[in-house]
Amino acid sequence: MHKYSATIKDLVNAKYAHVLGNPVKHSLSPILHNAAYKYLGLPYQYTAIETDTNGAKEIIAHLMEGEVFGLSITMPFKELAVALANDKTEYVKQSESANTLVLRDQKIVAENTDIYGITQSLKYKTPLDEEWGVIGTGATARSSIIALQELGVKRVSVIGRSAQKLSVLSNRYNINAFTFEDARLPKYLISTIPSDAQRENINVVRDVKVLLDTTYHPWPSEFANEVIKVNGLVIHGVDMLVHQAVKQIEIMLGREVPAQVMFDALA
Repeated sequence: MHKYSATIKDLVNAKYAHVLGNPVKHSLSPILHNAAYKYLGLPYQYTAIETDTNGAKEIIAHLMEGEVFGLSITMPFKELAVALANDKTEYVKQSESANTLVLRDQKIVAENTDIYGITQSLKYKTPLDEEWGVIGTGATARSSIIALQELGVKRVSVIGRSAQKLSVLSNRYNINAFTFEDARLPKYLISTIPSDAQRENINVVRDVKVLLDTTYHPWPSEFANEVIKVNGLVIHGVDMLVHQAVKQIEIMLGREVPAQVMFDALA
């Protein structure tokens, strides 16, 4: 249950929502959110804005002016969003990552719906009594670790290159850590690294049974292609994207939209 949801007072002057990132031109979020507004019969607009750090700070500050009722945050601004928020939900504190910003009682509130998106993508499709690994050490990796632990996965590992970052995550979340060269890697994986970085670490997924790739552009990714070759199960990053967007709509507008509305918009 989320602590924050929109009220009529919050939305009375609001007209717009945006996704901030760099790069963000490939984002499918405008299609998803605008489909939700149409389904709900609301005259709102949602656009993608590619900007730098200073631009992101300026746009986030505009939340206080009332015309923007919500912001979706993608890379590389998820940690910046945490720093600029006046209030943070528990998931944001645990992950140090925010992908959603809203204005509540004249305070900028940070929320993390990535965790929800990941849990919904995995809970009905995959065995959760196996050891799972998370590839990457950034914001989405932290959300993935928390999501797996929320699902009750007992053995979770993080896989990456930086010994320092691996050590921090291992200690923080009480999980195992492996490098890409380790011979004993989990067969159930969540990848949070971009496709071009996957190419040089393709050995990681050679014998994988299940892969959730949180990226969706380009698709199929290098990892996805490799897992498909060995008849493993690949869960498309769009699955996570849709489910986290459903939760964003709920937080921003206090309304529920079926996930199928968004999947249909992408068809």
